[in-house]
Amino acid sequence: MKTSWLDADDQDQAAEQLRGALAAYMPKDLRRPEIEAVQRPSTTSVPRIGWAQSVPVEDVHLAEKEMGLFVLGPLADTPGGTCEPLPEETFALFRAHGLSARACAGCECR
Repeated sequence: MKTSWLDADDQDQAAEQLRGALAAYMPKDLRRPEIEAVQRPSTTSVPRIGWAQSVPVEDVHLAEKEMGLFVLGPLADTPGGTCEPLPEETFALFRAHGLSARACAGCECR
């Protein structure tokens, strides 16, 4: 996600394209109207984009168990500074949304 945004000629447009790509990245069986790709305020110049779902506090653990979002490969660096190699289909999805798609230098792929 970061390299797609950094490579873009129009970074405002790229943020919107990333939201579209991220929405399409979610497997169809997990998609629900109450889950959406959103952009939130960021502490850096790179936009903070991810999934959001509003649930009552008492339903948080139930929602976590039902959603399998945690099994998706990360699309950004993890806290340890590494990321898992992504399949070519993920890069193709980003390209289909008009984004430059390549792995970061630390991934040693693509």
